Amino acid sequence: MIRYRPKEILTTDLSGYKPKKKREVIIIKYDTNNEDVWIPSQLSDYLHVYKSEKSNNTKFSMGYAICEFINYTLEQVEKGENKDFEILKEKGFYGLNFKHVAEYITYISKYNNLSYTTVRRKENVIIDFFKFLNQKNILTDKDATVERKLIQIKRNGHSTRKGMYVSIHPFDNNPKYKVYRPAKNPSSQDGEKKKAPLKDMNEEVWMLMLEFAEERYPDIAFGVALQCMGGLRLGDVVNLTIDDVKAVKEQHVIYLNIEDRQIELFGKKSCKKSEVKTVRENQPVFNFNGELFKSMDKYMNYLNRQKRNNKNALFINSHGNPMTGNTYEQRFQKLKADFIDFLEYSKPTEAYVLKEHTWATHIGRHIFTNFIIRKGLTQNSMGEHDPKILSALRGDKSIASALTYINPVALVESVTEIISQISKASKERG
Repeated sequence: MIRYRPKEILTTDLSGYKPKKKREVIIIKYDTNNEDVWIPSQLSDYLHVYKSEKSNNTKFSMGYAICEFINYTLEQVEKGENKDFEILKEKGFYGLNFKHVAEYITYISKYNNLSYTTVRRKENVIIDFFKFLNQKNILTDKDATVERKLIQIKRNGHSTRKGMYVSIHPFDNNPKYKVYRPAKNPSSQDGEKKKAPLKDMNEEVWMLMLEFAEERYPDIAFGVALQCMGGLRLGDVVNLTIDDVKAVKEQHVIYLNIEDRQIELFGKKSCKKSEVKTVRENQPVFNFNGELFKSMDKYMNYLNRQKRNNKNALFINSHGNPMTGNTYEQRFQKLKADFIDFLEYSKPTEAYVLKEHTWATHIGRHIFTNFIIRKGLTQNSMGEHDPKILSALRGDKSIASALTYINPVALVESVTEIISQISKASKERG
């Protein structure tokens, strides 16, 4: 089956004096039976030409919104259950209209458990995409044309001679289209439950998040890796300098010196999220995913290409200054939103779990804690889970702090695995 998805590729920009390598987001067409084989789609013009001023992260997000809609229409054609989509068998993209968009928006609102803001964002991208198809003369039917109206521009309370054309949203105040969207303020509805904090994340998902971060958010990707595989707090990460990092590859570990360097790095711009809770030496970060050292090398290469006003800061912002906790948190929240969008397309069940819980940068500390429990790294010589070992690996001041992070499920899984191994060994002896 043919489907569409966005993809970031490495291209050569020949517009300058010298050829320059750059990453660009395109839309590709592929066969689900062999996803390694793909061809660029002409729809990439929407991102490459009409949205050329946007960042790659924004292009990727917009590309996903478009591809999700297109793939939905293809699925409807394949099912053959909805007469509204029969026109697409004959005309393909040329048969698209707003009724298809309305049905898609209603579908994701009812079955994908999305917020009103997310649905509206996807909807606006698709309508903007229709404008692009209008300009390309691909969609010319009245039911697929985004109309415009002239509005007067006022200055000092008076209308000027010149006006401005704005697009008219096809679903606003139009009874022709029945569109269902989520409530704007679901928390105000009766019986609405508050979202519970996320205490852990599936191994496959957080490792995929690290890969996604490297591709989309290279400025914080290594920091997220340190949090997930070393249990670092937000303040620990942003206070790191290059000199604080010591990789010992033969031991599959990176050792970090966690110091409070707020004055050195941030000066007067320090904030609560930049604070270091526990100063410590040789905090271990383990190569759990087999990619830790590659991630470090990749990040250091990225860092060396950036303008840096502080040559020793490990993490910097877009201006070349040391990255504060607030900036890191903001970047992580964008990573989180884009990653959930990505999962909605590839792993909708996992996306649902992440949307139904609250979580931020501290999830890395939770992931680390429960991962080392599952892998038996907190066991003493008697094969028992030792809170002292857990506390030491996490860099806690007290054992009590470590215990609050333990997911009972992870603990049970670890104990069950140990019992299984003992049982297996007993049977082999018998």
